[in-house]
Amino acid sequence: MIHSNRTHRDDGLALPLVLVITAVLGAVVLAVATYSTASLSYGHVAESRSDQLAAADAGMRYALDQIKLKARGCVWDDAIHTLPGITSDFNGATATVSCQRITTGLDDIKLYAAVMTGQGVPLTGTDAFLLSSQGGSNKKILGGPVYMQRINSTAFNFDISSTHAGVEIQDGPLLYHDATVPCTPEKPSVVVARANGKLSFKPNLIFGPECVSQPWWQKFPSPQIPVDLKTLPERNGALAIAPATAYNLVTTAQLQTWQALATSTPRGGYVDMTGGGNCRVFFPGRYTTSPDTANRDAYFLSGEYVFDLPSSNPRLIARQGIVTAGVPNPKVFRPSETVGNERPNTTACTTIQNIDPAKVFSLEPGATFYLGNNSHLKVETNGALEIHGRKQGTNYVSVQTLCKKSEIWCGPTGDGGFESASLVKWSTLNATTTPEVLYTDSGNGKEFIAHGLFYAPLAEAEFGNVSNSAIQKMKGGIVVAQLILQAATSATNFEIAVPTSPITGKVQVTSTAVKDGSRTAIRAVVEYRPYEVNVDDRIRVNSWRVCGNVC
Repeated sequence: MIHSNRTHRDDGLALPLVLVITAVLGAVVLAVATYSTASLSYGHVAESRSDQLAAADAGMRYALDQIKLKARGCVWDDAIHTLPGITSDFNGATATVSCQRITTGLDDIKLYAAVMTGQGVPLTGTDAFLLSSQGGSNKKILGGPVYMQRINSTAFNFDISSTHAGVEIQDGPLLYHDATVPCTPEKPSVVVARANGKLSFKPNLIFGPECVSQPWWQKFPSPQIPVDLKTLPERNGALAIAPATAYNLVTTAQLQTWQALATSTPRGGYVDMTGGGNCRVFFPGRYTTSPDTANRDAYFLSGEYVFDLPSSNPRLIARQGIVTAGVPNPKVFRPSETVGNERPNTTACTTIQNIDPAKVFSLEPGATFYLGNNSHLKVETNGALEIHGRKQGTNYVSVQTLCKKSEIWCGPTGDGGFESASLVKWSTLNATTTPEVLYTDSGNGKEFIAHGLFYAPLAEAEFGNVSNSAIQKMKGGIVVAQLILQAATSATNFEIAVPTSPITGKVQVTSTAVKDGSRTAIRAVVEYRPYEVNVDDRIRVNSWRVCGNVC
């Protein structure tokens, strides 16, 4: 009998199959474990990056609101500023925001209502102040940004009486520089306290004190002077150009003829006119003798005037008469204003102003008074002096002291002053000497109006007490070492301001978030328009990008 073994031929295959299945399952389990571990790791990274992005985004949006509602120092300075109050924790991610101005437009001298350089002013003592205000139940208004070289405990000299309304800065911050310590923003309450509580801002939720890194000479170098300033004819302000003759009929051609006429050496400075009243007409030039303007109405033709007056008689005086300089320039007036004189002159002087060659032939209007040596301005009893600014470079200037070439603020070409072999022409005025570059006597009937910039960074300017009917206005801003503001209790015609015309500057804002040792940054380029009425339109984002680790 034969038996078959086919039923046992698969014996021994189970073990290899188990081993194969085990190996495959082990590989699958290992792959799943590896994938799970990688997924968890990636999820942690993604979560961290998401937290960083959220933190950077939140920091950026908060910064834009800060700039919109309260102009930070980075808007007015070219240094990189870390914006305060933004450092925050977002699920362990910490965000910080820096800001830097990347274009001009917000640092131009035309933007500032008042600049107090403090140059030459002592740090202690009764004369250590930069801004002084005494008396007056109406606030003295500084309309626009204000700059002070320092705001320490001696910077303000304010009357603390209850009848003194103090000073209000409108439509701009108070910028200050402190070279002794790093530029860190101070609380507004500290600054106001230093001013004895007599300093305020409007709108107070938008503007306040801001620290900037630039000293005054970097931000406000002297405006450019005309290249032909040295070639102006020398004139005697007490000497008539032509014989004392009554001129009832005057033409533009006659004015041009008299301007070129020389009856002596040096040339005369004026011609007396009649017809509808009296008016003494002065011609552009370099005056080595003070113009005889006292006790009369006068008109200075449009052009440049250099006053290189001797120490024996260094003053240009307006007294018992109205003195007007230059044809009004529509470009320096606000849209709501009527182009013309703030203080109406006599009919005779108005007639001359209307036939000024600058007006008849559409030449550059306005006048600029350049002060050299110890020359200065004074307004006395029943006197008025009004100077329409003339364009010099990019600025409209009414009054400018000439600076020594070696001074670091003598710009922009280093030729803001000039000298010759025999004469020194730069201004010798300084804050520690008297008289002031401008002084208006106290009492009624002393008026001064400058439609262009008043630039005298080493000197003191003082406005005396005036009634509400008297006009004291600096409509193009003022740059001085010290500023003294007096006003009678009811004075309403006092103004130091700049036109709040459309101004746009760009800033670069970078928000950086850090978590778990890695960084995510967002960078935005933002336009800022400080005088936009609508708060929501005050900023415009030009670009917004996520930079990753480094922008």
